Amino acid sequence: SLDIIAGEPWRRQRLRTLVSVLKQALRPKRWRLMPSDTAIQPLLVGDNAAAVELSARLAERGLLVPAIRPPTVPQGTARLRISLSAAHAEDDVRRLATALNELQ
Repeated sequence: SLDIIAGEPWRRQRLRTLVSVLKQALRPKRWRLMPSDTAIQPLLVGDNAAAVELSARLAERGLLVPAIRPPTVPQGTARLRISLSAAHAEDDVRRLATALNELQ
């Protein structure tokens, strides 16, 4: 893994691009992206049941975005854990953002 990190810097640039695509395409009204410049982009939903339902609605669309709830996170801060990978295409990220925008 360390050899890949050192020898393939394009992967880090790809992740930065995907994070940027997500932040530009996502237009949250009910939820907000929490501060993160990493491949993990937490979307704060707040309510446990709402986070689980949102995760399930995304799964119905073929998008795997798990809900994270207490005790993993503080009470009242349930969220979706959006995990980006250099293997994702920009269209994958736009598809996720579109789905989230529609589900608000």
